[in-house]
Amino acid sequence: MKISSVIASITLSCITLSAHAKGLDHVIVVSTQKTSGTMSVGEKSAYTQSFEIFLGNLKGRGLDLAGYCLKAYGAEGKEYKLDTVDEVLTVGKLKVGAPVQGMAVFSSVDPSVYQPLMIKLSENCK
Repeated sequence: MKISSVIASITLSCITLSAHAKGLDHVIVVSTQKTSGTMSVGEKSAYTQSFEIFLGNLKGRGLDLAGYCLKAYGAEGKEYKLDTVDEVLTVGKLKVGAPVQGMAVFSSVDPSVYQPLMIKLSENCK
């Protein structure tokens, strides 16, 4: 009886980990590059790139956006800092058939942020 409980626990853990790994497989992120800019304060400056972002939930339950963040990656894998984002992309539930759309601005100390970027939704927010 005890062995079957252990096997059931291990099986349930594997199923849970598999479901967690594919947690965002049903969310589509479409981004359109909009404007390039710069900002400076005293001697410090940064380059900015804004995107129109569309988030859609293709199936399943609503996704609480508060547990996720947007990240931008360059072709070489470099990650860019999210500077500004519309609240609609960060709060509330993303329900099936009810997409949300808003702006997000990413920044960098160098102009590489102007290159094409891949925008992704991530649960690894720091």
